[in-house]
Amino acid sequence: MVLILGVGTLTYFIVIERISWGQILKISSDSTIGAQYPTINADDNTIYCAWEAFDGENSDIYLITFNSTSWSPIQKISEDYRNESQQSVSIDVQNGEIYGVWASNRDEVFGDIDIYYRHFDGTVWGAETLISEDNFTEWQGNPVITVDNKSIHLAWVRAENPWEVQGDEDVQYKYFDGVLWHPEQAIGTDITASISNRSRNPIFGYWENKPQGWPAIAAENGKIHIVWVERYENDADIFYIQYNGVTWLPKIELSQDITHEIQLDPAIAVSRGKVHVVWADKKRGDYDIVYRSYDGVNWGNEKEISHDTVAELQQRPSITAIGNKIYVVWEDYRDGDSDIYGRYFDGKFWHLVQKISFDTREESQTHPAVAATIEAFHIVWMEDSSGIYYRSFGLLSWEAFRVGFSIIAIWGTVCVIIFYVREKKQPWNPS
Repeated sequence: MVLILGVGTLTYFIVIERISWGQILKISSDSTIGAQYPTINADDNTIYCAWEAFDGENSDIYLITFNSTSWSPIQKISEDYRNESQQSVSIDVQNGEIYGVWASNRDEVFGDIDIYYRHFDGTVWGAETLISEDNFTEWQGNPVITVDNKSIHLAWVRAENPWEVQGDEDVQYKYFDGVLWHPEQAIGTDITASISNRSRNPIFGYWENKPQGWPAIAAENGKIHIVWVERYENDADIFYIQYNGVTWLPKIELSQDITHEIQLDPAIAVSRGKVHVVWADKKRGDYDIVYRSYDGVNWGNEKEISHDTVAELQQRPSITAIGNKIYVVWEDYRDGDSDIYGRYFDGKFWHLVQKISFDTREESQTHPAVAATIEAFHIVWMEDSSGIYYRSFGLLSWEAFRVGFSIIAIWGTVCVIIFYVREKKQPWNPS
């Protein structure tokens, strides 16, 4: 006779994602020198990567695309009128059209650098357009671009009299509404100290007038989001401003510091109305990668996502979001030299930190950038002076299992029965 004293069952659902890393591939050409500072973006299943490189006479902007099957030939997309240099490229893509912006010293005035824009309509490239407005005494740099339903939004740094004590640096914004370009405007106005009280800052090497720099921009459904660094004395903080479709809201400080900690290198992404921001943060003693998000109502708390064990340096993060999934990459010195690391958020949990680049000697991999398609995340970076490299992180499919166990108490014996049932198996999608 068997006497059953009790039966209990607990059931859990587990989702397993099948992940595939691609091979590391060099995508720049040896016909140019010093390919560097890549940027990447995506449209459906096509990725677009641009960088600057020296062709023996000057620095130009180059572009390559990958349509999930093959790579296109590399093409030079900047126009030369003489031996001017083009640098700091940023691109966005929408419906097969490419929108690019970069800085150039074409005007041949000492210290004067301007912002130029160029558009590929799916068939031909248009002429370069001078975007920045100046009087030949300013320096313009660090341009970034985003496109939202045919509206083009740009941000960059404008430095007035950059070599003089009375110089200042501000983040500028300009947009194209589908018909015409609107005048540029300064956003997030700063508080400038009096000239007589300013001195050269020994850490940053600029005049202490609260200059702004390192902008990043994202837009979705008519809302524009911009982050940047604002520096004063021995402090540097991350600021954020939003255009809500009607007006610019007041800027806010995103980085949460107590004293004069330094935060640099902000990057931003937006998906389904949720804003994701990362930056390099020194408040914990060394530079770590910190993440913070905004759900449309409230900002979440800061979260360190680089997870180092000692005082290593992490910097220059890049972020992309598709659906509720996020991937962040950064430059990391935990192995003694600079490598590319990343971390994936699957919509519910942050996965472990992953090393993305691998080398056989002490090469430096720096300046990573990341973009997402419906099939994968795509990462590019520069390696020493040898060129631009690419690797993909593919999410092939997911499977959902119902896992449980039953406890049956029999006279003198406890039996545990474990069971599982596969509920669903589907190709991966970003939702």
